[in-house]
Amino acid sequence: MLRPDPAQPQRLESILANLHERLAEAKTMGWLGEVDGIEISIGAAQDKLRRMTQIVRLTLERRRPGDVVS
Repeated sequence: MLRPDPAQPQRLESILANLHERLAEAKTMGWLGEVDGIEISIGAAQDKLRRMTQIVRLTLERRRPGDVVS
């Protein structure tokens, strides 16, 4: 399983935007199988983005004032 880099949420947001565009096209063209696949991909990408955000937040919460970041 690939793990997204917590420093790259913009890339995942860009992927999500592209998936939404592809979903709109697939619906317009009546590609029902494609619609199902894209909806699954959107759900997975949204879940990764949510988990990535949680990881960053938890990492920041663990740091205390005066901690040195290497």
